[in-house]
Amino acid sequence: MLAVLFAAGAVRIGKLSKGWLTAVAVTAVMALFLTLPVLPPSVQTTLRAVDPEPMETYGWPEFVDQVRQVEQTMPPGTPIFTSNYGEAGALTILGGLPDVYSGQNSYGDWGPPPGTSQTVLVVGAFKAEQLRQGWQRVQAIAPITLPDGIKNDEVVWRTTIFRCDGPRGSWAQMWPKLRHLS
Repeated sequence: MLAVLFAAGAVRIGKLSKGWLTAVAVTAVMALFLTLPVLPPSVQTTLRAVDPEPMETYGWPEFVDQVRQVEQTMPPGTPIFTSNYGEAGALTILGGLPDVYSGQNSYGDWGPPPGTSQTVLVVGAFKAEQLRQGWQRVQAIAPITLPDGIKNDEVVWRTTIFRCDGPRGSWAQMWPKLRHLS
């Protein structure tokens, strides 16, 4: 059915005046630049007020590097818990880091880490007070910083890397409180 609809649309566009074709082309180019991460970070940061989504992938390599540096100082097998699926995906796909979890949206459907780890690396837009509800010791290690004035959600929401020790329960007990939709 879609092939027929595309063909019908193509015939209709072929009969339009050049003014309409120019308008469609200009709109397509504007949509490309406003919705895809193709502009330099400084320009895209300025356009963040119009559409913040394209900025969300800028700075991910630097984000991954910062988390990886801290992860290497943790005990082997330390799980990494993030505040959102984008952070978890970047750490898993770009960083190749194992044991990355998030309670946000469908990422939370994959469940919590197995067992009960005494140490957890937490990365996200959390406040230490929030994390103390789940762990006895919470240490802020470093805020996420990005180059070139990039302002994505990690910078705007002050994403921080925390080391959390001494869980106040098992992952199974804490997971319902860590799950969230947004």
